[in-house]
Amino acid sequence: MNSSDPIKAIVQHVKKHGSIRNRQCRELLGVSYDETIYILGGLCKVGLLVRKGASSGTHYVLSNSPTSPKAVAEFNDALMKRIL
Repeated sequence: MNSSDPIKAIVQHVKKHGSIRNRQCRELLGVSYDETIYILGGLCKVGLLVRKGASSGTHYVLSNSPTSPKAVAEFNDALMKRIL
């Protein structure tokens, strides 16, 4: 993985560009397609990102809803265990 803090890298990318696609996330983090699905799906599940579009048009934007820092931290811990 290219980033020691993948969640921070994704959020920074989305803030700068407005959204992130699966391919962009793979390139940003240097992970596989399946890992990217896990990461982006997890960030949606904890409420940090929202999935928009479908199929090849799928992209992820920051959620306008409040996100639980505890949920994000727990996902980050699970993610780090998974990739290490």
